[in-house]
Amino acid sequence: MTPADCRFETAVLEEIEADRWPSSSPAELRAHVETCPVCADVALVAAEMRAADGAPTAPLILPSAGQVWWRAELRARQEKAQLVQRPMLAVQVVAAVVALLGFATALRWLAPNAWGWLVQTAGMARTADGVGSWGLLLILSIGFWLVLAPLAVYMVVRADRQGGR
Repeated sequence: MTPADCRFETAVLEEIEADRWPSSSPAELRAHVETCPVCADVALVAAEMRAADGAPTAPLILPSAGQVWWRAELRARQEKAQLVQRPMLAVQVVAAVVALLGFATALRWLAPNAWGWLVQTAGMARTADGVGSWGLLLILSIGFWLVLAPLAVYMVVRADRQGGR
């Protein structure tokens, strides 16, 4: 006899199925279950499954058909609204780029002293070839985007998680 097999296993199952376990079962079978780990496990699991099988379950409460339809319509509207808002992200990115270039241009034309100060300050970072004013504009633009891009991504992701509110 191996630990995974026992000749009394089916007898224990029959007693549990007949609802005689353990009160009306033979004494020698009860004594065997106390000493045999296989039969003890079988008795424990089968008795619990039998008890769970007869236990009353809570009735399922299903929503009405109207409520299911209303939720489906609401979800369809939300999905359509999100689909419509996707092109707006591209428009917002283009608008931000135009605004940044406009700001840099206005800074150069309206405040030449400030632009000169920026060029002079950036002179410390110039290479042997030199960085012209357009190169400085490019460096400032890249730096500005390195600061604003994570903020823009955060705002877009947050709006998507809130359902476009």
